[in-house]
Amino acid sequence: MSSHKASLVMSRAWKLAREGQTIYGGSVKSYLAEALRLSWAELNVDPVQKAVDELIAFNRANRAAGRHSAAAPYSVRKFGNPAITRWYAGQSSQIQPAQ
Repeated sequence: MSSHKASLVMSRAWKLAREGQTIYGGSVKSYLAEALRLSWAELNVDPVQKAVDELIAFNRANRAAGRHSAAAPYSVRKFGNPAITRWYAGQSSQIQPAQ
């Protein structure tokens, strides 16, 4: 392992430990062991799997907040309602697009 990777792991671990201290209180040292485990795990994750996991989390957060992401179908992003697809099929002329 290069010293650059070790430096990145330690920097990330200290950052995670400080975040833990800010959220839960206590000393930074008490969070360092778990933060090191997490930062090593982050380093060893497949980049493609990491990107997929981040996209899934992003989409879940947007759906929970009532927003639609770019991965949503066009009709959902444009009109905000999955039922609007009936409008495309010509089954209902009374459905108006949301502004």
